[in-house]
Amino acid sequence: MNASPDERRELEASADLGYEQRDLTTRTVVIAVGSLVLVLLASVAGMIGVFRLLTPAAPAPEAGSIWSGEPYSPPEPRLQVQPGVDLVQMRHEQNTRLNNYGWIDREAGIAHIPITRAMEIVAEQGVPSWSNETK
Repeated sequence: MNASPDERRELEASADLGYEQRDLTTRTVVIAVGSLVLVLLASVAGMIGVFRLLTPAAPAPEAGSIWSGEPYSPPEPRLQVQPGVDLVQMRHEQNTRLNNYGWIDREAGIAHIPITRAMEIVAEQGVPSWSNETK
């Protein structure tokens, strides 16, 4: 290997230090890391500025709000506190209506009948509007 005297001196100095000196200096690493930190801080500062610019100020609490100390109920639609219990109750109400007699409009004489009875009547007599079309 034909190395110039300057290259030989660098190689000997590198061998004495235990690492290669030609590739990267400490100064270059410090400048690169410092630049990355500055870019990161500038990005964060820019994002904070944009968020503050685009976020409207919070309105003052109105009377009847959570913070006023008065009773407050949130606007509709409200979330279910116990959806399982609500589902059981709804199914019970539907089954009660489907399987019992009751009035829809007593003054007009309109009532509802259990669904099984209604199906029996339709099976026996047919649906009036359908029977004319099929004949």
